[in-house]
Amino acid sequence: MGFHSIKVLYITNMSLKMLLLMLLIQVVLCQCKFIDDLYTERRLDDILENPFYRFTRTKTMPMCDSIKTTSNFKALQNVDCRPFPTLVKVEPNSKQVDELISPSFVILHRCSGDCYIPNQGYGCTTIKSETVNVHIKIGSKLERNCIVPMSNHTLCRCNCKQNANNCNPVTHEWNENRCSCVCKSHLKTACELKGKSHKWNDNNCSCGCAMVMCHNDPFGRAPDPNNNCKCNPGVSASS
Repeated sequence: MGFHSIKVLYITNMSLKMLLLMLLIQVVLCQCKFIDDLYTERRLDDILENPFYRFTRTKTMPMCDSIKTTSNFKALQNVDCRPFPTLVKVEPNSKQVDELISPSFVILHRCSGDCYIPNQGYGCTTIKSETVNVHIKIGSKLERNCIVPMSNHTLCRCNCKQNANNCNPVTHEWNENRCSCVCKSHLKTACELKGKSHKWNDNNCSCGCAMVMCHNDPFGRAPDPNNNCKCNPGVSASS
């Protein structure tokens, strides 16, 4: 066997080895993809089987205004008030209109959940929070690095959403049971003592005239609240 024959045989063996190696790598990659797809499919099934996500598979559920009852019905588990991972938009103060941000959304904790009291003024509130520094890239080409301080909720509690500091001290007082500012009772009493000519407005805690306009007034004027809700001389009031 000549030198050239040995060289050709050597090259052929190397080519076969490379081909076998490439085939082996391809088989391994396919096997990894199969395992990954299988894991993803099983993980998705686990998520959908979770009671929290079970509504995604329900197609024949009666509407809430329906009077029908369903046997062997399992309600979703109620979610109590606590910090939950939430998608929050990143909004740096220095951002211009045409500038890009990356990341534009991050996951932080926000207080949310049920407090079991049907009162709009009562709910899940933030008791403690911490400031976290979010590192982002910003600019028309994401060429600048900067830090955006953002709030992360760490402790939640069912409580009134407002407090006495939100009340107007002149017209309102704080009602702890209702978790809201209510009109001062003595203002309403004083308005009612003025008689039928006056009417109390509970929405803005004000005492106004019961009559909305005056009869026979060419200008369509209303009764004067500063003059005991009386109309001009010779003009009578109407409701």
